[in-house]
Amino acid sequence: KQWYQRRVRVLSYCWSNSKSSFETGQVKSYTGHAFSDPRRVKADIEEMIGEKVWLDIEQLNSVEDSGMFGQIADGLKDSSIVVMCVSKEYTNSQNCQMEANFALRSLRKKVVILEVGSGTREDRNDWTRSSVGMVLPTDQKPYILTADIINNSERYSQIIGQICRDLKDAALSEPIDSAEGKSEETKMDSSLRASIPMVGDSVVAHYAAWQFYPAKVASFDKRTMRYTVDWDDPDPSCRVQPYTLVAVNVTATDNLIGIGSSILFKQGRYQYGSSTGDVWNLGEITDIVEEDGEKYYSGKHSKTAADGLAVASWPSYRPTFERARSHDLRLFPNAMEMLQAYKDL
Repeated sequence: KQWYQRRVRVLSYCWSNSKSSFETGQVKSYTGHAFSDPRRVKADIEEMIGEKVWLDIEQLNSVEDSGMFGQIADGLKDSSIVVMCVSKEYTNSQNCQMEANFALRSLRKKVVILEVGSGTREDRNDWTRSSVGMVLPTDQKPYILTADIINNSERYSQIIGQICRDLKDAALSEPIDSAEGKSEETKMDSSLRASIPMVGDSVVAHYAAWQFYPAKVASFDKRTMRYTVDWDDPDPSCRVQPYTLVAVNVTATDNLIGIGSSILFKQGRYQYGSSTGDVWNLGEITDIVEEDGEKYYSGKHSKTAADGLAVASWPSYRPTFERARSHDLRLFPNAMEMLQAYKDL
C-alpha cells in the first residue's frame, strides 16, 4: 500500500449517471445501471486500495459558485491522477466540461477513462466528438462499464481490479515531490487563458432577453463571479452580468469547440442611437464537418421565445445556424481557469 501514500485521486463524473444520486433524490432520472454508477466505482476502488478518493459531495462545503469551483479546482490540482467517468451526460454538462478541460488542458493530469451512461452508438459518437472527447488521451482505451459490456458482478470486479492496477502504475511512474510535475501542474494552456475575460478586455456580454452585445470589462467580483461591463454604445443599463454570459471578443479556438459546446453566434443587427452592430446569440453546436482542413459548425439557439428570447420575433430570426467558422463564434470562460487567473494577479 506504500505507493498510495500522500497521493490524491479524484473521481470526476456526472450525477445523472449515478444510480445512488437518483435513489437519494439528488437527480430526477439517471442513465446507466448498477455496475456503472460512478459513486459505487469510487467506493469499490477505495476498498481495494485502502485509501480515499476525492469526491465532490464529500468535499464541497460551499454553495456559491466561486467557492464550489475553487474547491474542485484545488482538488484537481492536488491530485496525482483523475478517474474520469465520461458519457453523453458528462460531456453535455457545463460543470463537467469545466472539470475535464481544467484537468486535461491546464493541469495536464494523468487520467483513467471510464465509459458510463447508455453505451449506445449514438451517445458514444456524441461524447467522443465533444470538446472533452477531443482532448482525452488517444493512447488509452476507456474501461467500458455500460450494460452491454458489464452485466454481472464477476466481470465488474475484474474491471475494478484493472482500474486499480492502472492507478498503481500511474502513481509509481511519477515521484510525489517531482519539481517537473509541479511545474506542469501550474502551466496554463494558452487557448484556455485567452478565453478568460480580464479587466480592459473587449467582450461580448449579455444585455437582456438573451441579446448579447460588444463591451469592455470594467471590473470582476470574485465572490459573486459577476462582471461589470461598459457597452460600446452609450447605453448605461444592464452592465452587471454573470461570468457564464460574458465571452472574450476573439476568434474561438477550434480545439475548444465540440458537439454540445455553448457558444455565441451572430444573427441579426441592432441600432442604438447612431450605433449599429451585430447581435450575438446564445447557441449550442450540433454538428461539425471538416472540408479541406477547414471546420464548419452548425447549431441552434439555446433559448426560444418561451424563454423570453427577444430576437425570436425579429424578421432575421432563424432557429438554427449552418456552416459557421471559428471566427464567427465566441466561447465562454472556464470558471476554474478564471478563478485561477484572477488568483494569480
